[in-house]
Amino acid sequence: MAVNQISDYAAVGTPAPTDTLIVKNKGITKNMTVGQVFECINKYQTNLEPDLTDQILGDDTGLVKITFQQILTYVESIVKGYVYGGKDGSANILQDNDQYSADADTWANKTSLPTPARMQLAASTILNKGYVFGGGILDTTGSQDTDEYTASTDAWANKTDMPTPVRHRHAAMTISDKGYTVAGASTIYLLQDTDEYTSTTDVWDNKTDKPDPAAQFLSGSTINTAGYVFGGNPSFADTDKYDPDVWTSKSNIPSAIYGHVSFTMGDKAYVTGGLKKVGGFLSDVYEYDPDTWTAKTSMSASGRSVPAATKILGGGYVFGGIASSGYLKDTNEYREDTWTAMTDMPTPTRGYFAASTMHT
Repeated sequence: MAVNQISDYAAVGTPAPTDTLIVKNKGITKNMTVGQVFECINKYQTNLEPDLTDQILGDDTGLVKITFQQILTYVESIVKGYVYGGKDGSANILQDNDQYSADADTWANKTSLPTPARMQLAASTILNKGYVFGGGILDTTGSQDTDEYTASTDAWANKTDMPTPVRHRHAAMTISDKGYTVAGASTIYLLQDTDEYTSTTDVWDNKTDKPDPAAQFLSGSTINTAGYVFGGNPSFADTDKYDPDVWTSKSNIPSAIYGHVSFTMGDKAYVTGGLKKVGGFLSDVYEYDPDTWTAKTSMSASGRSVPAATKILGGGYVFGGIASSGYLKDTNEYREDTWTAMTDMPTPTRGYFAASTMHT
């Protein structure tokens, strides 16, 4: 398999993720698949602990074609974060869709979310497409909409509605090649529903309900091959593991919280922001290494509830939310237990929105 250009390694299937490469690392030669190489870059770690100048060779010629650094530079340029919808400081419900380039620390407006405008929605990435699920069209009314976003063409497509009931304030996560939505609120009651979305067939399936209690304003993350949901309103500290289709209760978060966010880096999840029943807006950060919780460095920015968050390559990013001072539009990067203020989101300020990551 000769490698002619950097994009051959970055384009999905060119070569296939299962194709074998020869990786020279610190004088040691090891076979790795394209998928393993990308996973190493995605996590910024590998069992080989590669130096960025180490070489990857095509396995049919043995000729040096590309370095880890070249791949990393290319991947950083095509992997983007996206934020969707929400509610602004003037009480407008939004259709905004904004793209964040972490490598350049820049924002760009993209094609708006399809109607209706919505807040308190959930989002996830499945097979490199963004999916927005449900959300509130009013403070007390949810929806069942499923919308698919293709970053490479900046285009939206309406897909099959979520199962009843309408919902908002729920969590979403991706496990393998399927999306899952968990709990939330319907018009008049809290939910425990778990629903599975198969994007390749555009089909929804009801799955086993999350354990008690029913909850809203919770968060979801995926660690390896299992999903986890954390906290929720009214002020829970629960951690529940979902290994399709089995739920297991795990160790509680150190503090009962809701309106927070979570993201995964490597094989750990990070939970930040939110509200306590007594104590107001939070900037706390908790690391979850199944099944152990550890307090980490708090956000250097204001404590906040209902922000959005996603992981972009080696960093976690928390966007906007609501603080004691009002609605926010800041961007904060978390990397190696250090917080860094980045470029603000475009106007308007916003909270009650969602985020996901794709490559263009």
